[in-house]
Amino acid sequence: MLLTLFYMFLAILLSKQFFFLIPIVTHFLTVEEYGNVNFFLTGVEICTILITFGGQNYYRFQYFKDERDLSLILVPATLSLVIFCCLQILLVIYLISFEHLSYYAWLPLVGLFQSFCALMICKYQMQKRPLHVGAVNISLAIVSVITTVAFLYSGFGFSGRITSVIVTPIIIGFFVVIILLRIPDLSFGRIVYGIKPCTLFGAKSVLTSISWWLRAGMDRVIIQYVLGSATLGLYYVAMQLLLIMSVISLALNNSIMPRVFSSVNQGDKKELLYMLIKYFMTMLVLTFCFYIVSPVLFKYLLPPSYYESHDLLLPMLVGILCHGVFLFICNVLTAIGQLGILSSIALFGALAHSSFSILLAKRYGVSGIVWSASVSYCFSIVMLLIYLLRSRVIK
Repeated sequence: MLLTLFYMFLAILLSKQFFFLIPIVTHFLTVEEYGNVNFFLTGVEICTILITFGGQNYYRFQYFKDERDLSLILVPATLSLVIFCCLQILLVIYLISFEHLSYYAWLPLVGLFQSFCALMICKYQMQKRPLHVGAVNISLAIVSVITTVAFLYSGFGFSGRITSVIVTPIIIGFFVVIILLRIPDLSFGRIVYGIKPCTLFGAKSVLTSISWWLRAGMDRVIIQYVLGSATLGLYYVAMQLLLIMSVISLALNNSIMPRVFSSVNQGDKKELLYMLIKYFMTMLVLTFCFYIVSPVLFKYLLPPSYYESHDLLLPMLVGILCHGVFLFICNVLTAIGQLGILSSIALFGALAHSSFSILLAKRYGVSGIVWSASVSYCFSIVMLLIYLLRSRVIK
């Protein structure tokens, strides 16, 4: 219970930086520039997914089997480094061929250090060390706020916000690397031996991560190219305002994740069902309360040019609730090692959502895309539950 409360407190604390930044960033950037920043962040997300290559899930899966193996954390980190080198070379060659070596060339490097930070957070979560999780997250938040404010008030505008996105994970990730390399009795043989199983495990797991990106990242790509940067800016600002709900949902899932893995290993089906119901009811109450107070947030945080994004809050809140339930069930399947089934169902649901989004974008605009996400999550949840019930993992 204390762990859950701590993660929720940390989630709310981290969300405050975005509420602090929203009125500042929207003051310096137009709606279209705000959308272009979001499009760059979409590239960061996909690079991070590819470079991480499911390494966090491999670490979670192996952790309870050998908690004393301190070198285990470096197996996925090494795999990420190898994938980064390949991706960086390919991207630079591609950009040079078009004679346009822009800030997009930094994407793989940002993704690499993002993956290091996420891996360190994953390690502390499995060790049930919430203060250390908080230290990494808060460090990222502080550097992001300081660099963004400094660049914007120095007159750099759009390029300043992009620069902040680039340097923040690199700065914190550098210190994370130092911590990772200070492991006593470092076993290079264990790292080399673990690369192959990590790659095979990650190949199954990464499809799930790509499916998550297809739901949110592909939405932004569709909005950018079908509806334009201005619409993407309205979509993004709604997402930023709802970030507090997203991080609370994620915090709840992170706080109970070790219990989920432990309950699966012990075959405690009633405990799993109890945690799922408790999580759902908690998020339902929180999302309802947030929607009630949302008009006040728009009035005091945003310029009038961004007010249209309020119409997107309700379908986005439903999507956050569905995503949280989906993520909980994903953790269950990860704990039992059914990454193939999980990836197949998640990817199928994400592809269906992307297909419907393209069709709905032209007819219903951005609202159609957002509602499509919620419906596809419900569809994926039903499929996962049917599999779990038939496989007798939970009743």
